[in-house]
Amino acid sequence: MDNKKLNTPMGGGKLSNKKRLNEQQLNILESLEGVNLVVAGPGTGKTTTIQYYLSKLVEVKGIKPEEILAVTFTNKAANEMKNRMKQMNIFNINISTIHSFAVSLLRKFSPPGYNRDFSIIDDGQGYMIIGGLIKELSIGEHPSYVLERLTLSRNLRNKEMLEKDGLKELYNRYMKILMNKNLMDYDGLLTWSQYVLAHNWQALEYYNQKISHVIVDEFQDVSPVQYDILYNLVKKNNNLLCVGDFDQAIFSFRGSDVSIMLNLEKDFPSLKTFYLEENYRSTQRLVKVANKLIRNNTIRRDKQLRSTREVGIGHAIKVFDSEKEEAKFIASVIKKGILEGMKYSDFAVLYRVHLVSRTFEEVFSAAAIPYQILGGVGFFARKEIMELLAFYKIILDKNDNSSFFQIVSLFKRCIGINGIDYNKGIIPNFIKELENEVKLEKIYDKIINDTGYLNFLKKDKSSEGERVLDNVEEFRSVVNSFDKKNTSIAEFLQFIDNTKVEEDTNSVKLMTVHTAKGLEYNNVFVVGTESSLFPHYNSESKDAIEEERRLFYVAMTRAKNRLVISYPKTKIYRGSTKKLKPSPFINEIGNGISFFDVLHKDNFLEVKKKPSISLVDKNNVVEGMVIKHPLFGKGKITSISEDPSKDTMVEVSFFSGETKLLLLELADLETI
Repeated sequence: MDNKKLNTPMGGGKLSNKKRLNEQQLNILESLEGVNLVVAGPGTGKTTTIQYYLSKLVEVKGIKPEEILAVTFTNKAANEMKNRMKQMNIFNINISTIHSFAVSLLRKFSPPGYNRDFSIIDDGQGYMIIGGLIKELSIGEHPSYVLERLTLSRNLRNKEMLEKDGLKELYNRYMKILMNKNLMDYDGLLTWSQYVLAHNWQALEYYNQKISHVIVDEFQDVSPVQYDILYNLVKKNNNLLCVGDFDQAIFSFRGSDVSIMLNLEKDFPSLKTFYLEENYRSTQRLVKVANKLIRNNTIRRDKQLRSTREVGIGHAIKVFDSEKEEAKFIASVIKKGILEGMKYSDFAVLYRVHLVSRTFEEVFSAAAIPYQILGGVGFFARKEIMELLAFYKIILDKNDNSSFFQIVSLFKRCIGINGIDYNKGIIPNFIKELENEVKLEKIYDKIINDTGYLNFLKKDKSSEGERVLDNVEEFRSVVNSFDKKNTSIAEFLQFIDNTKVEEDTNSVKLMTVHTAKGLEYNNVFVVGTESSLFPHYNSESKDAIEEERRLFYVAMTRAKNRLVISYPKTKIYRGSTKKLKPSPFINEIGNGISFFDVLHKDNFLEVKKKPSISLVDKNNVVEGMVIKHPLFGKGKITSISEDPSKDTMVEVSFFSGETKLLLLELADLETI
């Protein structure tokens, strides 16, 4: 390659003063025609590569922006790319999600039986229609499960799945109802777009003339129906750039099929494959250990991911006696990091399933660590948990109408109670019976047994239904732990109220690994990595295990500087202590270096002399003591107690008007 091209990647013009690209990126920019596949490892600058590819198509190749379709898989990614192109003074490229493109296609070429002004229904509307059809056809499945199966079958283009599930007749009636009312659901946008391009030659000809180049980001996540749409758009002009990473394919539950990327050459024999292997995100040791893990997969092609950064520290494995100890230790590490000048937003806690967040929410709230849950809500703010809490709240306040209506709604869904039953006093009598229970877990058991709530939830076999069921069963562990301390209902609810998610951007981020895809943080904790969660207990086939390993790989490669992988040896499950084993993926990557080295090298959490201040501890704390908190300011300790783990909790009434329940050992309260 001409060395001049390396120094000025775009060969002059508007682009000559842009950031320098590496040789692998420059090679891609030399292939502006034909079908090109870019295998882009994590942190290798794929978005920048796409940005400059689009720029060169317009400014060097002379392609009109209107003739380019760039497909992303989230609105956030589409907006980011639009902003990047705007900064380069390039406008009018069609940058959109595949669903947004499908809407524009169907507005112009409506399928048989539809008008162009069709309406798009949301999941709630689809749920209602499916629910009615389930009753009409006497199908013993939950609407959420049926909707999930319809989504999967349509994305996979697998009609046999519907026949096997006994849902073919329901699907046909569902589609007929939508068509008669000129409605489309989210999945129908794709299936109808595929149909139009396959059967309407005018539509196909229109887009073949309109679109000369197609660029697809996150190509590993395409489903068969999405691929069919893209294939029809490019098969004439034959100009396609696909960017993705088969090692980060983690959405098969939505219908994504990584084999499409791996077998692209079968449809396009002249395919050119490029690799982006220079990782700008993570240190060399972190990249090395991630490579070690993912090479255990067979559904992939080898790539030589390497870091452009320093050697760094690497990863560490930490084992704790319990989930509470795991959360407390991580909280202490974060607080020490803040003392050393780091920001809360430098830290992220990743987990396989949402319910793992519960203990971290409790501990972070008690330690006054601001946190945000990305891609979800806090454990105690989840609908199913708030319904359970409604029973506890109404015991204390008979006039709590909000809680009462939540209880009525739960009874109605679970056992079909109606207005007549209510007038007979069934619910009021049930509430009176709850008042006779002293133990929190006894109240829980009576709610579950008398309403049949668990049995009702078990009918929903969808992935969301399983998450809801897990949360409700996890709630038993919560009340069981509080009963061990003889916690009253009022104290319990106060603790829950103290557990609140912060909206501040400078906060620790908590999220599932699926949500973390595409993000990066200086310090990453991958927690709850026991064998029953990583791989997930539903992952039984070889392909499913490989996807779980890819998910673990995604988690590891979010870390820029430090990676800590941890799990508890025991956890409370359904009121009993359960012993846990480490994820097999931990054995595949090895133990790494010592945990101490991860925390104390390279100026991170180095021991520094602290100012001579006197902190409150369990030996000198007394009620009425005036203290100062680094975040909330001055206040007075109004009560002292122990939580279920025998940790000292203090309630502080701050002079600002706030009242906080804090974990003393992590609260950093200064005596004044």
